[in-house]
Amino acid sequence: MATLNKPIHPEAESETVPKCDLNAHLLIECPEREFSCKYCNFKATHKIVTEQHLDVCTYYILKCPNGCGVAFERGDLEDHKKMCSLETVECEFNYTGCKDEFIRDKQQEHMELNTQKHLTLMAMALKCQQQKLLDLQTQEAQERNSQSQQHTLEDQNTQQLDTPDAKPHNESEKNENRAERTKHMHQKEKQKIKLVGVVSQQELRSHYIINLLHQTNTYTSNSTDSIGNFVSLSSAKHHCY
Repeated sequence: MATLNKPIHPEAESETVPKCDLNAHLLIECPEREFSCKYCNFKATHKIVTEQHLDVCTYYILKCPNGCGVAFERGDLEDHKKMCSLETVECEFNYTGCKDEFIRDKQQEHMELNTQKHLTLMAMALKCQQQKLLDLQTQEAQERNSQSQQHTLEDQNTQQLDTPDAKPHNESEKNENRAERTKHMHQKEKQKIKLVGVVSQQELRSHYIINLLHQTNTYTSNSTDSIGNFVSLSSAKHHCY
């Protein structure tokens, strides 16, 4: 049987194809033949499309890795995970201390079985936030008092420096005091701005927790009484300690 002595492709220097099978080779068998992705019409060689492109093609059809049976394009994987019934999720009260994880299908069941646990965690979180707010308010009051005392002291020093007897001999010291006072005022102003921002964030956090406490009424009809009992219980334990 006659064969082609010259390789069909430069990369395949040892490859030879029977002349009678050349057409079939070029159309069906050759890894370097032109080929298109059936999902997105990307064109390249058959080898590139099948061995490289299909692993990253956005439109390639995948089945859910969680085993829910839904098929979708690779580009929609993240969106599917947000609603997949078998995706593992965290408890909605994770931020209060509930670290349980479960599939999304079990979320409602978890909420119903752990209502009291969530109420306890929320009451403790609210109490903690209230204490932080109180500490910040105390710190702010102390800062204001310290600033007021500093201003009073600086005014007294300024009056002493402005006296006729002291002025000729303390001009350099007076300038230094003014520079130090200006620097101190700038630092206090920055601290005040930062403190106000922290207080605002804590207040928003507390309001958010309070709103969540009200929302839990959908899981139990006596949530309001339970919250009061747990807050009272937490306060009693705190006094015991």
